[in-house]
Amino acid sequence: MKYIFTLLTQIVILQQNVIKPLLNTSELFNQIFSGIKAVIFDLDGTLIDSTPAWERANDLFFAKHGLTHGSDYFQNLTGKTLQQCAQYIQQTFSPHLSPHLIISDLEFFYDRELSSVAFFPFSLSLIRTLINKNFKLGIASACTARWFSQLISFQSPQDQLLLQKITFVSCDETCSKPDPMVYTECMRRLGVEPFETVVFEDSGTGLSGARQSGARVVHAMCSQVSERADFGFRGYHEFGIEE
Repeated sequence: MKYIFTLLTQIVILQQNVIKPLLNTSELFNQIFSGIKAVIFDLDGTLIDSTPAWERANDLFFAKHGLTHGSDYFQNLTGKTLQQCAQYIQQTFSPHLSPHLIISDLEFFYDRELSSVAFFPFSLSLIRTLINKNFKLGIASACTARWFSQLISFQSPQDQLLLQKITFVSCDETCSKPDPMVYTECMRRLGVEPFETVVFEDSGTGLSGARQSGARVVHAMCSQVSERADFGFRGYHEFGIEE
């Protein structure tokens, strides 16, 4: 009897921790977008698979200056603006390098890698569907507006027109995550209230900021839904939208 009780308890825990696949677009929209007027996406790790390119750019920077970093380095940069990354590098690894030089080098190396950055499969299909359904769309990101413009330029003409319809707000203009200001500023520009908005985020830092903004929160590209999110999904294919 004790064994059966233990087994049932484990099944309940597994059911709570596993994201159940959402079977069709209608079901997903009913759960996530009901009563919503605006959708705000994070960019890095949520819409685009930029982590490998960002890591290569940083490794090239460290190699150029004869520096090394630990395994927790990239985690410590999560949600930081480029200026904050430069300050962190200077204070932690190389006091003799100026923030201006660090920013210049990081921009140079990341610019070289940016053409390899791709949108996650089916993410642009979801954006296209949302625009066709008259949702207001925004991006709230630690990425700079210049990089976002460059990213758009690498897309097909059709997708360029699509992405140009999105309101972009950078943490450079507000405050870095987990401060919710980047989300609330994006809502202000879109003309919506927090209760009318859903935010898609992938990192713990971003999820915390999104939760503080008062919006509905979706944990994107995850294997287990954070307690800070209302919903989550493994990949955009779960929305059942054709590419």
